[in-house]
Amino acid sequence: MNAVAAECKKHKHHPEWTNIYNKTHIIWTTHQPRGLSEKDITMARICDEKAKEFGEVETNAGNAGDGNSKRTMKIEAGDCCGGKKS
Repeated sequence: MNAVAAECKKHKHHPEWTNIYNKTHIIWTTHQPRGLSEKDITMARICDEKAKEFGEVETNAGNAGDGNSKRTMKIEAGDCCGGKKS
């Protein structure tokens, strides 16, 4: 969340998000104009990049960044008190 928060500040665009234990849910939307904006799409891509960087998303097929890659979330996640499971 800290890595994404730093990008939010840089891009001046902030999500609606929740964090419970080891799961974060992020919603990108724009109030003016209503719906999705280019900033929403950019920030979603940044979230994908950060998830890959931290090992939370694995790319199984396709070319990275082409929008057609199959991605899966890791089931195991580290908790706040111990290391990430391998």
